This record gives sequence, structure tokens and C-alpha cells, in this order.
Amino acid sequence: MYKMLIVDDEEIVVNGLKRFVNWEALGYEVVTSCTSVDEAEIILKENNIDVVLTDINMPIKSGFDLLQILCTSFPSVKSIILSGYEDFAYAKKALKFGCFDYLTKPVNFSELTEMFEKLKKVLDSKKNSETTNMDYINIKQNILLNNILCGSIKPTALENFNNIKLINEPYFIIRLNINYNINQYNDFVSIQNIIYCNLNEILKRFSNFYYIVENIKDLSVIVYPKSKHLNLSNELFELCKNVLDSTFTKVNIGISNIDNDINNISCLYENSGIALLQSINKNEISVLNFNDLKGLKDEFLPLSSYEKQEFTKYLSSLNTDGFIAYSKYLLNKTSTNLILGNNELYSLAIELTVITCNYISNFSFEKKFEFQIEDFTKNLLKNRTKNSIIDFSLNTLYRLSNKLNDIIASCSNNIIDSAILFINQNYWKDISLNSLSDVLYIHPIYLSRLFKEKTGQNYIKYLTDVRIEKAKALLKDRNLKIYSITELVGYESPKYFSKVFKETVGLTPKEYRDSLN
Repeated sequence: MYKMLIVDDEEIVVNGLKRFVNWEALGYEVVTSCTSVDEAEIILKENNIDVVLTDINMPIKSGFDLLQILCTSFPSVKSIILSGYEDFAYAKKALKFGCFDYLTKPVNFSELTEMFEKLKKVLDSKKNSETTNMDYINIKQNILLNNILCGSIKPTALENFNNIKLINEPYFIIRLNINYNINQYNDFVSIQNIIYCNLNEILKRFSNFYYIVENIKDLSVIVYPKSKHLNLSNELFELCKNVLDSTFTKVNIGISNIDNDINNISCLYENSGIALLQSINKNEISVLNFNDLKGLKDEFLPLSSYEKQEFTKYLSSLNTDGFIAYSKYLLNKTSTNLILGNNELYSLAIELTVITCNYISNFSFEKKFEFQIEDFTKNLLKNRTKNSIIDFSLNTLYRLSNKLNDIIASCSNNIIDSAILFINQNYWKDISLNSLSDVLYIHPIYLSRLFKEKTGQNYIKYLTDVRIEKAKALLKDRNLKIYSITELVGYESPKYFSKVFKETVGLTPKEYRDSLN
């Protein structure tokens, strides 16, 4: 609804306009009305008015005076004037000062309806253009900040861009990992909003902070604190608890050390990533500070990061034989290490089982999967020899792997629905098949096969079609440059975008835009 103000010194006219015109059906809300220019100016200052419908001929100050106020102080407000027949020349003159159009008294309601429908199209177009331009600025900002964090470009690349100031003052970086379940992707926007609201509440006491969205699951924040950030870890932990309680989504957080040199930003980003990884490895919600990691004693870790990654890769491939073979390799490696005993083997077996259960729970719809890790642990500890520990663990992992295959087979439609939703809402990002498979916890080879089976298209073709359809819509806005549209739909090179566009549509972007005439 566009908010409108009616200004006329004749009360009968005002009442008639309010009573006999269905403004809501036309897309407008009459916020209020007044009888003088001075009153109108006060209302404009106190309300977000989109449209002013004003009489020209009023005592003391005329509608023309109001048009001048709109031009100088409220240039975004559209105006339509009411004019008596004798004021026609005056009305024509008013059009030169930015007035959208004029109506003559007595008002012809058919003419009024047609005029305000025409104005709404102009307002809608302006609003869409502003939204698109804002989207472009936000996407561009996010790309630049991501590149700065990764060290690809220097912080000076952001000078004078969208009022962002990366300066040599104390700052630190927070990184968050959001562990959605596969059946939560329909709600991921609302979950993100909850996280942003909680974060904004925590960070509002700091002088400046900038969000960087890396992907749907990972978010970073560059924070410039005014003073010492006491209790920040506790507040962030409360955020994690709130999100878990309200959405059943696990959030882990890593915080970097503080630095004064903005050129060290990629180093701080890496440090916050190390803290985040340690937080994730705890298999529970936690907030870890990089500085606190330095005091940790060396202790036995059942799996290295690489081994955990490989184990998950075998699990996600849905190849039970390969998964069990790699599990057996890991268990045997620990078993044959003369320094390590049964306790370390127990720890590894529990770790492998927990990772498997957590992975399966991502696909658990309507409580299809239940596994009591406590019961498993009790039964595991009954095994006293290394061979029996390994056999018991492998049998459990074998059963879990088969259970995973059954669950995924039964929820394949949900997986592809989530994939399509993710693509439609993130087409402008760099979403390769591998990155999508990471988000959906599915091996890329299996995801590719499943995607083709359910949609009739391969993944790249579907993503390209979505991007090109979005580009076709954006090309209708002639204020947008083609290089801007290139970035808005997820391509880095305008030349490559034009090539893909022509292969898909049969015309270059410019030719397509020209054809719209």
C-alpha cells in the first residue's frame, strides 16, 4: 500500500474523495487529510508519505507552494493536483515542477481511477528498481568482503563503497556455522532471521559491524568494538541455545583474536575458522575463542580433520562396502598402534558412530530414525578385546549405513525439493554441485543422478535456466547495466554471461533487451 495525503480546504471534497473512492483496491492508504499547506508540511515530516493529492487554489498558500516544498524537501513524493476549470493554465504550469498529473473539479471518478492506476505502475517500477539496485549493492559488497577475508584483494578495495570503513582500529571476526537439518530448508530464511535478530541485539553496542554471507550455512561478522567485549562469548552461547530451543538448529561459533592492522584481516579470518572447527568438533553447541585454544593440552583425537572428511565422504556416497572398508581401516590403524589401548579404540568407535548418527539425523523425517548412543556405548564397553571392539563397531556401522540408504530412498523427493528451493533462493551465489551436496549432506555423484531422475534435467542446466530467467526479468529494467545484471544472477564475466544467455535464448542480452520494444 502506498501512503497518501489529501490536501484541500474544502471539507466536502475531502470527505467525498475518502468516501467514494476505494483507495485500498487501487493500492493506496489515505493516511490523513488536511486543509492547508503548513499542515501538510508537518504531516510530511512526521510520516512516510508516497503520494500527495492537493488542491491548487487554497487561501494563504496555494497548491503550487506545496509543490515547491515537495520539490526541495520531499523529492521522492509524487503529486497529483486538483484544479478548477478556470485554473487550467495554472495546472499546466504546475506539471513543469514535477507534478505527476492533474484532475479537474468536479472530479470524474473514472478518470481518477485510471490516473491512480497509472501512478501505481510508476511507483511499482521505481520500487522494484530501487530494490534491484539495493540487491546489487548488497551482493557486490558481499563479494568484495568475501574476497578480502580470503586475501584475494586488499581492504582498500572497499574504500568509499557503501559507507563501509575497514580501518586500522581494534577489530575481530566472528564466524558462525548453522547446521540445518535437510527438512529445515523450507524454513531456513526464518531461521536466519532469528539468528540475525539475536546477533543484532548482541552487536548493537559495538561501533561498527559488517556481515558477510559465505553460503547458506556459514556467516562471518567483522566487528569494531568500542571497548572490551566482556561476556561476548556467554551472550553468543545464549544465542546458540535460543536458536536450538526455538528451531532445533545447532549453531557453532568461533571468535578470532583482536588486531589493530586491517591488513591482517585474512589471518584473523583463518584464526576464527580454527576456533570454529574446534567448536564443531565438540558435536554440541559451543563458542570458542582462538586465544583460548593456545592453552589446550595435546590430547588424543580419534580422527584428524582429513579422516573425518573422508569418513563422511564414504558415508555420503551410499556405498556401504566402501564405507565399511574405510571404517575398518581407521579402527585397525588405532588398534595396531602400540601406544594406544582400548580406551582410545572405544573413543574412535564412539566418534565414528556419533558422526554417522548425526549425518543420518539430517535426513530423519517424522522420527523415522532412532538410535540410542548411550545403549551403544554400554554394549561397546562390554567388549574387552580389540578384535571384538572392532567387530561390534563395524556391525553397528553396517546397520546404520543400510538404514541411511533406506531413509534417503524414502525421502529423495524432499531432498530434490530442498535442492530446487535452495537454487531458486541462492542462484546469484557460486553454487557448484559440490557446494550444493555439502549443504544437502549428499554425495555429489548421487545428488547429480537423483536430480536428473527427479527433474529430467542435469544440475547445471537447471541452474542456468533459473539464472537466465532471472536475467530476462532484470533486463526489462533499462536502468540496470548488463554488467550489473551479470553479477546479480551469479556470473563473474559479462562476456561469459552473454555467451550462456545467447546459447539459451538465441539472442545476446542486448539483443533481447532491444527486442522488448
